[in-house]
Amino acid sequence: MSTLRGLVVVVLFDVLGEVLARHARVPLPGPVVGMVLLVLAMALLPRIGDLCEAGATLLLRHMTLLFVPAAVSALGSLALLRAEGGRMLVALVVSTSLALATGGFTFLLAARPRRRDEGQGGR
Repeated sequence: MSTLRGLVVVVLFDVLGEVLARHARVPLPGPVVGMVLLVLAMALLPRIGDLCEAGATLLLRHMTLLFVPAAVSALGSLALLRAEGGRMLVALVVSTSLALATGGFTFLLAARPRRRDEGQGGR
């Protein structure tokens, strides 16, 4: 029963996020809004996290099954993959490389040691 209750809580927050994203015209997907609301609710009321635990564990345990529809859809589009696969691969490699390079550069800038006299007006 606790597993079902946990799944219901997760789905309720997902639906709440969908409704809020559509009606408030938030530029985020509904499930993301729902997840943010769930995290905020768990921070304010830790009991909600306890309610979700069994359902979330079940979802995580069977996560690979959630990727089956995407794989079947990709197999159903083999002609498109043959025609555009090279371009898709290039776009994937370039975007991933840019994201990694940007993240690394940002880390280097943030981790760079600062001079002590910067905050003293250059004395």
